[in-house]
Amino acid sequence: MNYPDTILTDDDIIEYNREVLPRVKNIEPIYSIVARARSHNIKGGENIDIDIYLTGQGIPNANKLVLLWSSPDVIDDSRPGVATYCIGEVTKKLNGKDMAVPVAGRNYIAHQELDLNGIVLHLSRGYFLPVPKYKNLDMPLIVGERCHSGYHPISISLKLCVKPNLAIMR
Repeated sequence: MNYPDTILTDDDIIEYNREVLPRVKNIEPIYSIVARARSHNIKGGENIDIDIYLTGQGIPNANKLVLLWSSPDVIDDSRPGVATYCIGEVTKKLNGKDMAVPVAGRNYIAHQELDLNGIVLHLSRGYFLPVPKYKNLDMPLIVGERCHSGYHPISISLKLCVKPNLAIMR
């Protein structure tokens, strides 16, 4: 399911902070990574594109995702690749209080270059927050579980070597 950039009024943000966040703030965070390759038949010299979703419940205090490749000799060292992500969190002062709300979609895209070993992504709390205006609060849908305006929560694109050094990979 694809969610468009959500336009939230000040009243929506106040309701989200009053009604939604209190229901999930004391749930112990537990998450799984769901990674999906867009193509399964990749040849040397081509790109492999992988979309990453986070699924689970609870709001962790500090968040990072470490991705490591099985061997740096599979990745083209002239252009290792890029990670793209589109989720954040904004805070707005309303009624004298700081109110948080997740944001996602094309207006929040960021990029980070990959290296030959992998990448460390520092994830915004927005990945783990419930989707605003989602009505099932018994098991809320979190922002990191869905696409937003056609953008996956995290996407990585790697260029493979034309001919990987298989002797090193054994």
